[in-house]
Amino acid sequence: MCNEGAKCYVSVSHGVYGIVLTPLIHPEATDVSEKLSALISNLPDRRNRPIYICVRSYQAWLEPVLADLGAKAAERQAVMVKHLVHMVKDAALARATQPAGVSVQPSRVSKVEGKK
Repeated sequence: MCNEGAKCYVSVSHGVYGIVLTPLIHPEATDVSEKLSALISNLPDRRNRPIYICVRSYQAWLEPVLADLGAKAAERQAVMVKHLVHMVKDAALARATQPAGVSVQPSRVSKVEGKK
């Protein structure tokens, strides 16, 4: 879902009772409705499961686009997150060991660019 100059990404999670799409689309992206429609119609292994699209509050500009596609809005939800951390006082490097008889080939790819 990309066009020149704007980046778009959609995370897809499959479950037994449906498919959840979490879009991250730049507000300057063009033809968003057509691209979302094409994405939804070409999802592999859909098996008539419902599709849910998670839209964050800062993506309110997507609501009319989704309404044009026939999407129905659910109740708004507030998500609270507590980040848990563990302080490491004495950091030490761990040496990785390679199993006997296994050779590792270094990757020759230095940079990968997607289609625009």
